[in-house]
Amino acid sequence: MSLFRQSFMAEWMKIRKSTIWLVILGLVALPVFYGCIIFTQIVVKQYNYTDIDPWLMQLMMVQMFYGTIFLPIIVSIIIETVLNFERKANEWEHLFLFPIKRNTFYLSKMAWVFILTALAQLLMFTMVVIAGIVIKIDTTIPVLSYLSVFILGTIGAISLGSLLFYLFMLIKSSRVALAISIFLSFPAFLALSNESGSWLPSLYPWALPIYGMTQSMSSVSSLLVFLGVCFILIILSSFLTIKRLKNGALSG
Repeated sequence: MSLFRQSFMAEWMKIRKSTIWLVILGLVALPVFYGCIIFTQIVVKQYNYTDIDPWLMQLMMVQMFYGTIFLPIIVSIIIETVLNFERKANEWEHLFLFPIKRNTFYLSKMAWVFILTALAQLLMFTMVVIAGIVIKIDTTIPVLSYLSVFILGTIGAISLGSLLFYLFMLIKSSRVALAISIFLSFPAFLALSNESGSWLPSLYPWALPIYGMTQSMSSVSSLLVFLGVCFILIILSSFLTIKRLKNGALSG
């Protein structure tokens, strides 16, 4: 446990001085701002749509952009950040000369991936609530619905993050890996527009965040499939990553 704590704190020393905090703030604020404009100016003013709880409708408008594109991009940038410290310093070859296990190294970095992803999620919900108060939504905030969206969306994002960790290790250039991941984020729109109730979008890793936030609660079977896919993806990606770390094939 002491080795994990040391590795965890070493990651904190690197992350706290990085620009990832401003990047997360900007990438969360943009879709929240745009989604709220669509909600107030189009959904409410033009169509006078009041069939759904305004808090949920506002969140849905934000999710159209945040969950489909921006959250996968945020996770991609987080992965790129936590791996790029060693890549830029060219420390891969010498890293494991120190008394640190490969799985400890991996878990400490994934712990920060989880923390930063959860912070991005909390920031998004905080901004949505503040925006709702500003535009004077006078109904009660659906706390349980928001909580389920937060938890399932975060699970989907961490599952994607575990896959991206392996992907970023496979590809020598972090910029190329980041560009590929951003490109693969765009088809996640299909998961949001899935009206058939099919669980097939949950098999696409970049759609897992938005699927968790929107479709996974449509039925018990959808929820179980979503959780099963996330669990398998995390276990498989973690196994492949740790195996690659043990083989020393880090520099691509």
